[in-house]
Amino acid sequence: MRDSFAWLRCPRCAGSFAAQWKDSHSALLRCDCNVYPVLSEIPILLGGPTAARYAGMIEQGRGFDALAMALRPAPSRTFVRRAIRRALRSGSSSNQWIERGDVAGVKRALQRNRTFRDFLAYYYLNSGWGSPGTFHYFYNRRSDPGFVAAEMALAPLLETEGTVLDAACGVGHLTRSLRNHIGAQRIVAADAVFPMLYLAKRFVAPGARYVCASLEQSLPFPTDAFTGALCSDALHDVTGTAGFAAELQRVVEPRGVAMLPHCHNATAQHKYPGAHPLTPSGYRSAFGADRTRIYDQETFLGKVVNGGDLDLLADPDDAVLANARDLVLMVSDEASNFRRYPAPPTRWPRRPRFSTLLDAEPRKNEVRLVRRVRSEGEYTEIDRTIPSEIKLPADVLDRCARRDRNTAPLLRRGILLDLPPDYG
Repeated sequence: MRDSFAWLRCPRCAGSFAAQWKDSHSALLRCDCNVYPVLSEIPILLGGPTAARYAGMIEQGRGFDALAMALRPAPSRTFVRRAIRRALRSGSSSNQWIERGDVAGVKRALQRNRTFRDFLAYYYLNSGWGSPGTFHYFYNRRSDPGFVAAEMALAPLLETEGTVLDAACGVGHLTRSLRNHIGAQRIVAADAVFPMLYLAKRFVAPGARYVCASLEQSLPFPTDAFTGALCSDALHDVTGTAGFAAELQRVVEPRGVAMLPHCHNATAQHKYPGAHPLTPSGYRSAFGADRTRIYDQETFLGKVVNGGDLDLLADPDDAVLANARDLVLMVSDEASNFRRYPAPPTRWPRRPRFSTLLDAEPRKNEVRLVRRVRSEGEYTEIDRTIPSEIKLPADVLDRCARRDRNTAPLLRRGILLDLPPDYG
């Protein structure tokens, strides 16, 4: 059954939508003020001329062409130079040649690239976006110490009963973790970058509902739409934190809870501090001091390593948090939500894999795992979770697949992973 998108509201007029499906994957959403495109079943609620162009192409029955345009990476310098030469010879615009070549390239990529890794390489290693650091960030995300701490921060959300929002979901790794606990049907995931949502929906966390929307405008949801919300490793890049905080408070019901793990602390050194990091007092001011508690991410990482319940009764003051590199915010109007929580239960993968940060060297009765990254930058704390060298029984993956309790700490720390079948 095709989605009517009754769970969405226009970010401009706050009106509901009438959905007009043009094919199995493309539709138009009409409200009182605008028409928005839907590509690959993902609404694009950003407005502006680009989205309007996608809508026009869908109206003409060219939904696949619009999808190819929406998935275009930035062209490489070599491609741009070639397009300029062609434009000079033909007397036409170089932008026409760039766009024509981009769309053809994306169509080939959609047919050829079969794994999540293929698409990441296409975007971040072989295009004008050319950022190996971003490629490794997303590909190895599941073993990042900040990520495993964020998984521990899911604990309060697992005790909610309604729909949970994953804001700034990226390519969907934490969406997948949440899905493994509460089911995909209870998750709405939002991000402003359409290709990231496409990868999340296609590879990493299929089954959730996705929407392309900015955190720096009104959130496209009804008031009190969610019982919980998640926003990980993104708040320090949001312009106008107070505006986002007000919108989050509007869409999460009063008894609900919002968890915001891995927020960069403006008072601490960071390789990538973010565009708009705040101090602990700045974050409290934005979200409301009476409804916000802030913790050192180390509290959560410590529970990953050592086990035990997560104590969220404490309310550390800003002086204690001054030297914390990364912060976890918990926001709720319900005082009883600030309490002790059991750690999220182990979710056993059917086909566990070794961390993408590890090289495996099989031996007779054991496997030697060697870490490929040093403890610096985003991986400053990785010595806590993944040692530089590990020796495990040769059949450790089989043991994990059989739910051997001795392998649970390896899953919790990101040494063994639950990855999608087509991860690559």
